[in-house]
Amino acid sequence: MNIAQRSVQVLKKNDIPVIQGNINCEETLKSIYKQYPFEAVMHFAAFIEAGESVKDPKKYFINNVDNFSQLLKNIKANCSIKCFIFSSSAAVYGEHSSSIKEDYDKKPINPYGETKLKGEELLQKFAEDQKISAIALRYFNAAGCIEDGSLGEDHEPETHLIPKLIEFILKGKPVRVFGNDYPTRDGTCIRDYIHVNDLADGHLKALESVYNNSKKDNKSFEAFNLGSGNGFSILEVISELKKVVKEKVEIVYEGRRERDPPYLVANTDKAEKSLNW
Repeated sequence: MNIAQRSVQVLKKNDIPVIQGNINCEETLKSIYKQYPFEAVMHFAAFIEAGESVKDPKKYFINNVDNFSQLLKNIKANCSIKCFIFSSSAAVYGEHSSSIKEDYDKKPINPYGETKLKGEELLQKFAEDQKISAIALRYFNAAGCIEDGSLGEDHEPETHLIPKLIEFILKGKPVRVFGNDYPTRDGTCIRDYIHVNDLADGHLKALESVYNNSKKDNKSFEAFNLGSGNGFSILEVISELKKVVKEKVEIVYEGRRERDPPYLVANTDKAEKSLNW
């Protein structure tokens, strides 16, 4: 199971049972279900780096599609569940020049987005076949930590913008910006950053929604955007960090990253209305 050991330690400190295994292992799933006959599943077990997916698409299709498909087959054969929450991504949309609604065209421009879209399709068919309620939550750019700092971003190596910027600034390293010639207000990519607390709340609201639907015999599959609804450029994020850390920042511009969309900002009206989020 590819999970940071520090995350496992935090879960155990909070008395949350942790069973480590591969998501495609039927025996592990059967053992878990026997011990904890769960009614709902939340899936977070995907590789998520768009840039890496361009360099190694096979890795992403094996884990994000093949292993996920096997998980669904194993659940069908061994478990009786009522609802499913799937971590999807804004990467399913591809390129759009305005705030993105859930029904906009989905034309992913990198393998990561392709695998997430395929995952949604697999889950929708599974939900229809098994007559359960399911939701795909399309994350935009998750960021931040809880206030006491005990839980936050924990990637090895770190690739997310904000913690990487903080690390570079505090160490006095130049900050690399990939592309300054995008069709945006300052030439750098614009992204929608959502705080992890808001993201967690979105999952709870989604779980409440699908569970209530299952009790009403109202089976469905739906997708929701989880974002802030506001877009900030790379340079704007750097500018705000400079104010916080009160350090000089040297910026080094490099070429664009392959298949990096200029603009990804959520329209969150659907989640606000339907999930009361």
